[in-house]
Amino acid sequence: MKNETFILQPESRLCRSDRILTQQADDTMILLSIHSGQYYELNEVGHCVWELCDGTKRVDEMIAMVCATYEAPAEVIRADVMTLLQDLIEEKLLFLAEVP
Repeated sequence: MKNETFILQPESRLCRSDRILTQQADDTMILLSIHSGQYYELNEVGHCVWELCDGTKRVDEMIAMVCATYEAPAEVIRADVMTLLQDLIEEKLLFLAEVP
């Protein structure tokens, strides 16, 4: 979506691309995009966010879960999670989930 305008909303639900291989290494998660051949590394918090992107949770629910798990100011967590999600969408690693 690099050339498309997309504003992530609190009520958005996201799911992981099925064209991603993952490998956990210590406190990080390595992602390999089969589509582009690019590798991505997520830290512990990024890994947590990645796992929450199962298409059933809204973005605001995911942020609340991360806030409940990690000790940091809520506004910092919100900004970081939103940035990560937007980046993963732009790299086509995450997509909007189809909600019936």
